[in-house]
Amino acid sequence: MSLARQYDVDGINIDFEALGMKNKDLFTAFVKDLSSELKKYNMAVSVDVTRISTSDTWSKWYDRLALINYVDYMILMAYDEHVAESKTPGSVGSFPWVKSSIEELLNLGIPKEKLILGVPFYLRLYKTVTINNPYVTVAITSTNVPIYVNANTSSTKIATTTKGNSYKLIEELTSWYKIEADGKIGYIPKSYAMKIIANKPTDIVVSSQAITTKKLMNL
Repeated sequence: MSLARQYDVDGINIDFEALGMKNKDLFTAFVKDLSSELKKYNMAVSVDVTRISTSDTWSKWYDRLALINYVDYMILMAYDEHVAESKTPGSVGSFPWVKSSIEELLNLGIPKEKLILGVPFYLRLYKTVTINNPYVTVAITSTNVPIYVNANTSSTKIATTTKGNSYKLIEELTSWYKIEADGKIGYIPKSYAMKIIANKPTDIVVSSQAITTKKLMNL
């Protein structure tokens, strides 16, 4: 607060992310108290929020309808539709995705005059491999993925694989893919892979790089 007054700033932007549901009420209380202090010195207050989703970590812990009562503006972080860890490539913030993100906040009850759109000045360059087999395939989407002899992480590892590799699907279990790997039968946790239907070319991300739009224009 003392630094804000010393430099005579116009306001403060509050940007906390991935705090989780346990901090939902605490964050709202923090914003309320901080805003109350800032208003004593005629400082504007804004808070950043993500797109509404079912994620406890990234979205549900924002009590948007409560927060809007304590701030002058709510800034929608309309980016990271696709991230570095995405299994397939795509836009950082496509128009339909951004449009629906705005509409969801307005429909929730956020006043349009208090909503600010945060746009990305970066994009992601994805390196991909195209998988297209005449049979159902399991594509690896993580690095250093173990292939187990049984559907159990305590069982013997018969090999280690990585992003972009693919295998013939033998059977899909609840949490595992049973595959054929180099003539052997093995098991891979579903969280490290994705299923691709037969005869459907699909691009799988093997690496990505964030790059600013300024740098891209200078290439």
